Amino acid sequence: MIQFDIKTIVFDLGGVLFTSGTTLAIKKIATNYGINYRKVGVIFIDKTHELGYKLRSGMISMEEFLDIVIKKLNLEEEDKEYIQNIWFNSYIPHFGMLDLLKNLKNNYRLVAFSGNVKTRIDFLNNRYDFLKYFDDSVFSYIYHHNKNEIEFYYELLNHLNCEPNQSLLIDDSSKTVKIAKSIGLNAIIFYYPEKLIKDLEKFNIKMN
Repeated sequence: MIQFDIKTIVFDLGGVLFTSGTTLAIKKIATNYGINYRKVGVIFIDKTHELGYKLRSGMISMEEFLDIVIKKLNLEEEDKEYIQNIWFNSYIPHFGMLDLLKNLKNNYRLVAFSGNVKTRIDFLNNRYDFLKYFDDSVFSYIYHHNKNEIEFYYELLNHLNCEPNQSLLIDDSSKTVKIAKSIGLNAIIFYYPEKLIKDLEKFNIKMN
């Protein structure tokens, strides 16, 4: 039986700690405005060098992003606030995840690792006060890379405060998990909270 000595646990935000808000928001925006789903999706997804990537990597501001959105979707100036509210409010903590963070914090270093936007982080933290559970964070808008780029993972290594094999990354993307494993981290795919608990037990993680 493999013996693990996990000291740091790395959490994705959207899709793990929170619901997959961007996916939900794309559906809501497309439905509410009667716009093709793919047309909305290509704007918001975090695809390298596309608009969503530029926002998350800090190359453009949220205001600049929304200006482009309303032009591409043929919407009005007053729609910007509504679109942002739909997007940000589509992120809701998965049941039990904040309590899990609270318990894990007693025994492990916790790091948030996310392709994200400062305004959204601020919005969600003001609402759910979740950053207090993390000892550190690695956000794309600060380091100007996303999870499709190996440089982002090398930056994560600088925040572990332990050897890579003493860390455990949790993400809902199989690609992210594969890249994390390639540089020496332990990693598991998140499906839903109950399965996560069982997966954490395999790594001898203390949850109380």
